[in-house]
Amino acid sequence: MGARWLDIFRHPISSVNCTACESFGFGRLGKRLARATGILDSGGGGIDGLLVMWNAVENKIAAADFFLSEMGRDLVPPEATDRTMAAIAASTGVVLGHPWQGRLYHHLDAFLAMARSVPDIVRCCFGIDPVMGRWLSTLDAGEIARREAFQRKFDKPFGLFKQLPLSGARNVTLHRQGTAPVEVQITGRWGIYTGGPLERIPESEMPAIIPGNDPASMWAQTLPPQPIRPRASDFWLLVDSTSGQARVELFPECESFLEQARQLV
Repeated sequence: MGARWLDIFRHPISSVNCTACESFGFGRLGKRLARATGILDSGGGGIDGLLVMWNAVENKIAAADFFLSEMGRDLVPPEATDRTMAAIAASTGVVLGHPWQGRLYHHLDAFLAMARSVPDIVRCCFGIDPVMGRWLSTLDAGEIARREAFQRKFDKPFGLFKQLPLSGARNVTLHRQGTAPVEVQITGRWGIYTGGPLERIPESEMPAIIPGNDPASMWAQTLPPQPIRPRASDFWLLVDSTSGQARVELFPECESFLEQARQLV
């Protein structure tokens, strides 16, 4: 961590104009705790340094929001955005390539990393981060006392955030098995297809040729391949518990996780 950041951490915290901060929309949990514990005292200067810190936290929120939006865009089929290609596919029976499997899971990993980092950055900026022990020991007693008071109040909401299913998924993704514990199950025209980060599903399907099929089924076998297109509701987060493994809809869980991260700021 550069000297500029260490100076920002040191100086503005003990003397900041709260009214000025509120004009920038800093009104959620972290700001309220900072005010309650004396980190934000009325009067004085240092607003520029504090804004840098708050902006750094808000930047991570924006990054998480971006990657979640990208996950949604990854599911948009190519024929929905290119009328020319859609017409060609409709007239020729060609299945347009849809590379969502090479994109969505990477965007999910990035979303988990960005959203989960939010409380860590809040703690580092305003509380007691054990990793920064040497630097913390250089602060004056009043500054350390304010940070300790903030940390005591921040510990509970931080602890609850760490217990959320996607906090666990982030640990699995970044520190254990390397992929998120998610599953996709798509119901196509001719079958049900299950996949995940390392288990790709086919991009198209055709009915199986079975001897003795009725004439209608035999005719269906002459049709062009049908695209297999995922929807947001096809994705599931796999959550381990004492009673076994549960499945939770992935996209609503991600939206809730992002909102919980926002509430910590």
